[in-house]
Amino acid sequence: MIAGMQSLFLYAGVGVIGTAIHYTTLLTLVSLPTWGDSRQGVLWATTIGAVLGAGANYALNQRCVFPGAHRHRQALPRFAVVAGLGLIINAAAVAALTSLHVPLLLAQPGATALALGCGYTLNRFWTFS
Repeated sequence: MIAGMQSLFLYAGVGVIGTAIHYTTLLTLVSLPTWGDSRQGVLWATTIGAVLGAGANYALNQRCVFPGAHRHRQALPRFAVVAGLGLIINAAAVAALTSLHVPLLLAQPGATALALGCGYTLNRFWTFS
């Protein structure tokens, strides 16, 4: 396992790819009238984007950030738990911030930063350990 700050920077770099997938999906879906016209549509769009981004993140983290002897049989279910927690954190933060009338394009980065910190810690010390 790559130590300390280097693994955090790699994790964040991998996260950029997952985040790009997440945001691209989100922005594509909310541009559709049936999605972008409702709060429920926005929450579904961010959730679908997060799930797609998480899939890319698992593959890249497993190969690039936390390579080792861990097996998919152990790491994948753990990653799914962490990703599920990240999804809940993301959706709750977006819901809370947008209910306070924070624009989505400001709320989403805040939600992403919160989920990133939690995800890194859990993935480093549990999922891929």
